[in-house]
Amino acid sequence: MKRRLLIASGIAGVLLVVVAIAVASPNITACKGVFSRTSFVFAPACYQAAGAARAYYRHLAAGAFVDAARYVAYYETFSDVAPTTPPAQLRQQWVQRVSALQAQGTYVAQIHSVEVMLEDGYPVGVATVTIHQQGQEWTITQHIHFMDVEGWKVQAVVSPGGETALDYAVSGHIDLHLDQ
Repeated sequence: MKRRLLIASGIAGVLLVVVAIAVASPNITACKGVFSRTSFVFAPACYQAAGAARAYYRHLAAGAFVDAARYVAYYETFSDVAPTTPPAQLRQQWVQRVSALQAQGTYVAQIHSVEVMLEDGYPVGVATVTIHQQGQEWTITQHIHFMDVEGWKVQAVVSPGGETALDYAVSGHIDLHLDQ
């Protein structure tokens, strides 16, 4: 009986912390719909993905690309095949690619909101961001795809109308031949 009580109080404590984090970050809807009976099992993945997306976009908007790179899931050919290139080289290539695009005048200028939810047990997200491109700024909604690689990380972002140069640059797909 004592063991059940300890487990129940531990679960209640975790839920209290999760709710406190969600309340403290009003522009981040951490995990929409996570408290249903069927999706509660997947809540940790959703909250981990939400934290990764929040940190990823915060660092992107600040121009801290080396820090943002920690929250990217890299892949070379197919997202379900582990990369053959060393992780440090993949991160370096990603940082160079995003920095080069910023030097050309295209970058994430500001983050307005991030919402992560579960879809068939997997976290997916939507971010509203302001994009700066060649002297003009506009606000768009990007769809966020995640991959579980040493924790949930941002795999790809897609803007309305399909993938843009910015979407490709900030996503985790690394083609060492094309990116040179």
